[in-house]
Amino acid sequence: MKTFIKLTALVFITLLLNGCAEKSEELPYEIFRSDFFEFTSSFEPEGFLDISGDGYTSVTASFPENKLNDKKADAVNDDINYPYRYETYYMSEDNTTLVKVNFIYFPQSKESGFITLYTMGQKLNTNFKEEYKDIKRPEITEYLISFDGYIVLLHFIGVDSENNIKISNEDYSAGPSIRISFYTQFEDELLKIIENRS
Repeated sequence: MKTFIKLTALVFITLLLNGCAEKSEELPYEIFRSDFFEFTSSFEPEGFLDISGDGYTSVTASFPENKLNDKKADAVNDDINYPYRYETYYMSEDNTTLVKVNFIYFPQSKESGFITLYTMGQKLNTNFKEEYKDIKRPEITEYLISFDGYIVLLHFIGVDSENNIKISNEDYSAGPSIRISFYTQFEDELLKIIENRS
C-alpha cells in the first residue's frame, strides 16, 4: 500500500510540474513593440516601396459605448502611449497594390500560424444578392496570422482598377504572384526577428 501511495504521489507531482512548465508567460508589450519597429527598420521587400517613412505616428481609436467590456480605446489600459495596433504601408513597384501591415498586440495568442485568408473583388465574394453583384468594389485580400503574443493582419488592396479586373480573373488557389512575393519576404523577416530576440 505504501508503494502505491508513493507511486500515486510521484505521478501527481510529475503531472503538476509538467502543467506548470507548459504554462507560458504572456508576451511583454515592450517585445511586441520592439518586434514591430525592428521589422519596419529592416524590412526592405524586393518589388515594393516603403511608403510610411521613418517617422511613426501612433493612432488609437476610441471605442463606442458597448457591453462587451469596459475598454475605452484600443490601447493597453486605455493609455494611448501603448496602442494595441501598429501599422506600416508598402506599395508595389508597379503601383497596382497597396499593402497595409498591422501588428496587433494580443497576448492571449499562444500559437503561430494562419488564422484565415480571405479575398473579395469585382468578380469574387458570392455573398451578394444577384442584384448587387455589380457594385464596384476594390480587390482586397486579407491574411490574418497569429504569432505568440500578437496577430498580424495583412491587407493587399488593389489600387489600379484596370488591374483589379485582371486580378479578379486569376486562379485564387495559387494567388497572384505579387501577394506571394510580399508574403514570403514578410514571413522570412518576421521569423528572423522573433528567432533573434535578445
